[in-house]
Amino acid sequence: MREERARITYHVGMRALPVHPYRPVADRQIRTGIIAGVAGGCIASAGIFSGVGALVPMGGAAALLGAALAYLAAYGRNQCEALVARGIAIDLGERGEHDEAEALLASVRTGNTAVWRTITVQRAHLSLERAEPAEAEARATAALERPIRGFSRDAQEMQNAYALALRAMARAALGKDAEALADAAAARASDAAMPEVIALAAVAEQVVCSRSGDLAALAAALESARPLFDATAPRERALVRAFRRLVAAKQTSAYREPGRVDDVPRSRPELDTWVARIAPGAAAFLPETSRRARTTQPDVTQPPSTPVAAGSAAIAREPARRPRLLALRIAIAILCALIAYMTWQTASGPPSEDSYSLVTGCVGAVILVALFYGMIASAMRKDEIGRRAVLRARRTLASGDAETAERLFAGLARSPLASVAAEAHLELAVLAQRRTDLRAALEHCDAGLAVLAKSPSGAAHADILLPRLVSERAFALAGLGRIQQADAELAAIASTYPSYAHLTGAIFRTRLLSALRSMSVSAATEIARERTPQLALSLHDETMADAVLALESNHPRELARLHEELADPGLARWLDYMVPGAREQIAARAS
Repeated sequence: MREERARITYHVGMRALPVHPYRPVADRQIRTGIIAGVAGGCIASAGIFSGVGALVPMGGAAALLGAALAYLAAYGRNQCEALVARGIAIDLGERGEHDEAEALLASVRTGNTAVWRTITVQRAHLSLERAEPAEAEARATAALERPIRGFSRDAQEMQNAYALALRAMARAALGKDAEALADAAAARASDAAMPEVIALAAVAEQVVCSRSGDLAALAAALESARPLFDATAPRERALVRAFRRLVAAKQTSAYREPGRVDDVPRSRPELDTWVARIAPGAAAFLPETSRRARTTQPDVTQPPSTPVAAGSAAIAREPARRPRLLALRIAIAILCALIAYMTWQTASGPPSEDSYSLVTGCVGAVILVALFYGMIASAMRKDEIGRRAVLRARRTLASGDAETAERLFAGLARSPLASVAAEAHLELAVLAQRRTDLRAALEHCDAGLAVLAKSPSGAAHADILLPRLVSERAFALAGLGRIQQADAELAAIASTYPSYAHLTGAIFRTRLLSALRSMSVSAATEIARERTPQLALSLHDETMADAVLALESNHPRELARLHEELADPGLARWLDYMVPGAREQIAARAS
């Protein structure tokens, strides 16, 4: 069923996009709301013409609830197009296709504030990727100046925190030091800031120190941000490495001169050119790892064909029982409330037949409306509390306290909220994978997928959470040597979640590990070469690709850099498991 929905398309501008899996769910809710509204109107009309006063308020309440349900569903439906376009645009940007990503985002209809803010902040990100800080500053400022309205307030606050970090980076590149530091501090202080946002704000502070020539302040900023290194995006991570070399060398004369910044088109600057525009003094200190400006061989980052069925698809087909249970509980609560009121009213004696009928209807209507809006408000509040708890656990992990973070995630995995429990299982899977316990990682992925499969809101998480769980499942399978099953999961991601924002990165990392597990060094090297500077990879995945390329190129400075970073025991243990013998070869050649 999900695969059929993924093949349905609608158009944004001239581009056909897949339909978000939540859209059919929203369409059904809209129809249900309209039917309820019409039925309520008919009941109210019947009460007016028949003289039965109780029917008027009860019918009006039913019409109001139906309209509210239709509105909420339409609000969510309107965001589906933006989520699909944003996901595809992010993936295009990670492949180096910045112009196409920009054109896609520019054609999205922004019908409400939440959608407009999401698209505007993503376009600010693209401007920074193209090394156009003035444009990035203007777009981020526009997002920050627009008041938060409507629903999704928590998500909009997260977007604002990201906009602050983007503007800090842009202003740092423009030489607006005071404004950049103020924005970075505001982003760090935001309760809605994700670890990636805090890491970007830290890089902006480092850019300010670098451009001002204050190496002592730069060294202090680098040291304070060291726990955030894994949360830093790959392009900015390369910039941090360049800053570390700059501080260590105290001069640039012993290093190569950066290339001219006009040698590469502005629409897709390579890493050297991007750094030369953002932090000119660091361009000569960049790592030597070879990377493409864009993916030149799409077959390398496309899912392989396989006759094996994906295990995640079987988990996703588990029957969802919660919607029926929830509906039953709501019906019982409403019925009990009405019976209790009617019993009390009968015992007290009605003043008159007409007033009794009208008062009964009004009280029943108030109870229905109060129950409905109370449940909606309670669900939204619980969801906000759960997301905040996940964010606090992620920030704890980014600070370097993995043990406490794992305890927090283990507690959240037992949450009755499906989205919270599934995200906690995802984080536990990543932590298990970092410990090289791939069987535990696989179990957590399956648990997270099962939780979402049983939830009525599971389809709403098809943009990030669901495909990321499948991606981590594929990576764990590849690490266990179950290559065909890993390939099946990759094919499932591409067919079921084609708008996944990190689709190329998910395929890249799993195929790279599969090639290494198959002992095909030449295939692994070819895959590693197709990585673009902005491809979203964790520090561990990036180290795996860097190790493959460094051993192939035998560049002494890159070997020395990897040898230094592999002094981290956790990273070294992980690489030993994923690429046996690579660390020993790096150490031998670096010495």
